[in-house]
Parts: sequence; C-alpha cells; structure tokens
Amino acid sequence: MPLAGYDVVLGTQWLATLGPIVWDFSTRTMSFRRHTNAVCWHALAGPVAPALSPTAASSSLLEELLDTFSDVFAEPHGLPPPRSRDHSITLVPGA
Repeated sequence: MPLAGYDVVLGTQWLATLGPIVWDFSTRTMSFRRHTNAVCWHALAGPVAPALSPTAASSSLLEELLDTFSDVFAEPHGLPPPRSRDHSITLVPGA
C-alpha cells in the first residue's frame, strides 16, 4: 500500500517497547521514557497533510481487495461447518 507523503511509520511492535506514551494531537507531540530519559518528539512544519477523499484509485484498490479475498466476503449459504466445539444456546420454554 503506498504511503506517499509520510516520513515515518511507527509499528505497534516497536511502540510497545516504549511503555506508556502520551500523544498530544493539538500540539503534534509524542512523549515517552526511554531508559531513564524523557523523550518528546515534535512534528516538523511541512506541507498540509493530504485530505482523505474517495477517488477512482481508492475504489479500484477496494475492488482489488474484495476480489482477492472474495471467499471472506462471500454471502453465506447454509450453516457454518461443524467445529471441534459447537456452542449452543439453551432456550427456556415459554421465555
């Protein structure tokens, strides 16, 4: 998936190593502790972030995803296959 316009993408596995993180989206800062040091990252001034809006490209990407995983998005027909554990809901008569 293209990420044009972004300088860095922070993965959740790496973020989890930081412990508690304070995000302030009004000042565009991210604060955390690294070992014994307090760290505060500030956003750099730059071009205005692109606005999100549906385009032909995004709709074709959606169509491609739906086609690729058509078995996941298919209409169900009948009951699901038997599982190793079938759960049931016991109904109380007259309830």
